[in-house]
Amino acid sequence: MCKLDLLCFDVKGAFEGDKADRALSWLPTAEHPSVMRFKFDKDRHLALASLLLRRHYFSQELQVPWFDLEFDRLPAGKPILKQSDLLHYDFNISHEGDWVIFGCTKNMKIGVDAVAIDRPKNQSIDAYLKSFQPQQLTPNEMQLILNSGDNAIRLETFYQLWGCKESYTKAIGLGLSLDFQKLEFSNENDTQIKMKLDGKRLDNWAFHMCRLDSVTLAIVCFGFIEISSKLDQPLIEFSQSTQLLGLKRHEFWETAPSYGGKEEIWQALQVAFSEEDIMMARSILEAANIILPTGNPCDGCFDELGNEYEIPVYCVVPPENLILEQQSDTMTEDDRSSLALSCTFLMKETPSIYSNFTTDQHQQLVPAPDCSMNPFTVVVRLSTEKDISLTISSQNETVGSFRRRLFDYKELKIANETHILRLVYLGRVLQDKMFFVCSNHEVDIEKTFAKKGSVLIEKDSIIQALIAIKS
Repeated sequence: MCKLDLLCFDVKGAFEGDKADRALSWLPTAEHPSVMRFKFDKDRHLALASLLLRRHYFSQELQVPWFDLEFDRLPAGKPILKQSDLLHYDFNISHEGDWVIFGCTKNMKIGVDAVAIDRPKNQSIDAYLKSFQPQQLTPNEMQLILNSGDNAIRLETFYQLWGCKESYTKAIGLGLSLDFQKLEFSNENDTQIKMKLDGKRLDNWAFHMCRLDSVTLAIVCFGFIEISSKLDQPLIEFSQSTQLLGLKRHEFWETAPSYGGKEEIWQALQVAFSEEDIMMARSILEAANIILPTGNPCDGCFDELGNEYEIPVYCVVPPENLILEQQSDTMTEDDRSSLALSCTFLMKETPSIYSNFTTDQHQQLVPAPDCSMNPFTVVVRLSTEKDISLTISSQNETVGSFRRRLFDYKELKIANETHILRLVYLGRVLQDKMFFVCSNHEVDIEKTFAKKGSVLIEKDSIIQALIAIKS
């Protein structure tokens, strides 16, 4: 029997005062870092709600004691139940704004995506929409958007299509290896969402769409993975051990620069393909000016000078034989209709009309320390190949304060209000709270991140700066 359940949680005001600390105590200690690693309260609340929702659902569904539940992640980042006898359950989580969505299916696959209908700030809606063609939208999809109505309706139609693509990608677990141009969505009789993959209609998937509030949509994709649509998902010679796969990936990224190309491009590729958020991964690739001609990184990635970077498929998607499970290959019309009717939403009443809105997505910047005492030089390498030599404090410099000084650097012409700036060192994204620990001697790579909350760095080290314009 197939089953689908959806839970939606509005975190606004839910964790005021000491409620967040109390709610955190309801989670096993091992899960606390997944919440506390975030700097801002809102991000912590979203992470907290995500962990609480999945634990609440499965404790009720399986009649299992709250703290007996164990979770794990597939190599591509998708969460799973750790118990091997529960692999027929598939679940997915997404968040946007104040909303967290949890979706779970039994004997099916599921992907959920929450999207905000965000008006572009520095360009017209038409120009914004056309910037997604031809890499992410097909000509038919663009025509569907342009014919849908006025600008507000066009924008909403675009986000509906985008949410369908994202939710399908999350359901099959292929992430960046799926070329969005291979997917084409249309609506039949203005009600049913239909999908084509490489021009072939797929009837084994269904989509459900609803509003969470006036500016936020929830899109759910559920169904079965067809043999014909696995998109060359790899088989590996070793068994279903995630540990072995992790070691194999680590070995590749450690030795990748020896294959040729630029070390900073290899670092950006590693960060992008380790990133769970698909939109952020795309931003990292764009910031480093990395080109994917076919949309599939396994077909070749190129830097702006034309150097090719070959990524093995097991570094992009989890192997097909990592987890074995039995599932049906077809979905009947009765299945679709009953599943759509059985969706359960725990949400407040919301308006059904589109309205304008603005959000403040500025990152807080940490004041820069006095660098006159014990100065220490590092090199910041931009994706444009330009190097900037900066002096940092060898005593109390954090990644956050260092980012602030980069925003203040006039030659970069970037602002916190309009740009995203991420710093990468040795293939790892540096978090704002990390302290730089400076060494005048050569640093053993294994010790670079050994101490929690700090990064050990030697003089004249190269830090890669990934810059992207906020959408």
